[in-house]
Amino acid sequence: MFEPHQSEQMEWKPNTFLDISEVWEKKKAAIECMQGQEHLWKFYENLAENRGNHFRRNSGGQAGGRSCEYSEGFQASIRTV
Repeated sequence: MFEPHQSEQMEWKPNTFLDISEVWEKKKAAIECMQGQEHLWKFYENLAENRGNHFRRNSGGQAGGRSCEYSEGFQASIRTV
C-alpha cells in the first residue's frame, strides 16, 4: 500500500522504500495538478525528502550505500499460509 495522508492515524508503517529521485520533478508536477489541494503540496515534498532520509539510513540495507534525495514508503503485506 502507498503511504496514506495521515499514516499515524492508520497504524501504517513503511517497510519498503523506493528511490524516486530520478522522477521527482514529474511527480511534483502531478501533485501540483491537484486543484484545491495546494495545502498538501509542500507536505508531500517534505514527506518525499524525509522518506529519502529513511531510504538512506533506516531501510534495513535497501539503500545499499546509495544516495537518495526523494523516496516513497510502502507497507508490504507479509502473507502467511
